[in-house]
Amino acid sequence: MRRFFLTFLLIHFLTLPAVAQSDNLSLAALKAEIKSEVLAELRAEQEKAQVQKSLKDTKLSVYGFVRNYMSYDTRQCITLSGDIFNIMPMDEKLNAEDEDLNATPRTIYVAFSSRLGFDVEGPTIFGAASSAKLEADFAGFSATNMVFRVRHAYVQLDWKNTALIVGQTWHPSFQVTPSISGYGAGAPFATSSRMPLVQLNQRVVGKLHAIAAAVFQHTDSSYGPDGKTYDYARWNLWPEGYFSLKYMDDNLTFGAGVSVLSLMPRRESVALRMAR
Repeated sequence: MRRFFLTFLLIHFLTLPAVAQSDNLSLAALKAEIKSEVLAELRAEQEKAQVQKSLKDTKLSVYGFVRNYMSYDTRQCITLSGDIFNIMPMDEKLNAEDEDLNATPRTIYVAFSSRLGFDVEGPTIFGAASSAKLEADFAGFSATNMVFRVRHAYVQLDWKNTALIVGQTWHPSFQVTPSISGYGAGAPFATSSRMPLVQLNQRVVGKLHAIAAAVFQHTDSSYGPDGKTYDYARWNLWPEGYFSLKYMDDNLTFGAGVSVLSLMPRRESVALRMAR
């Protein structure tokens, strides 16, 4: 009996340091867990505060207008987009009595160029001021109906000397837009062209800027054997590449650019297509 008691005491004393050490480890683990939970809660509060600050700093502006457009021409004209883009007067078209069939006046009146848009001023992202634009009108239409179409849909990051634009907006070559009373924007000399693109604007020195962009065709497409379609560009792997230098101040805008566009006009021979 005594031997058993002594053996028990020996085992007890031998295990005391291990138990104490185990308690110390458990306490350290508990402290580490509590510290981790506190830090996680602090990070969550900081992230929540940052999100709330970002939402507070975000500003949404709504704009738009109702436009009723009327024009009068002394003769028939070549036009686009429901006659709102006047290209040029038609040539003479004489009948058997030598009367010019195109020498007849016409009047158009439309309202589908009315517009609605949203401008967003966002938070600072990667050290850049962020913004976004979404703009649409009703001028996307077929012969029988009008469609609410997207004009601009892009996000922009602005650093001190650099700007990055991702989305659909003006083609980078569309730098000079005349201010006129008509909706045609001076067509055919300055055509409206909006494309999905990734564009980088870099201020080189002073008021001299460099522009580089990868441009993808969508609504403004190339003409080819099957008429006007963006298939010629999408059958090809690479988008249009564009680079230009532009100088602009309050009184002068001047620049030069180069564009490289690769198209695949057809994927099969005309002979095989006609045989089908």
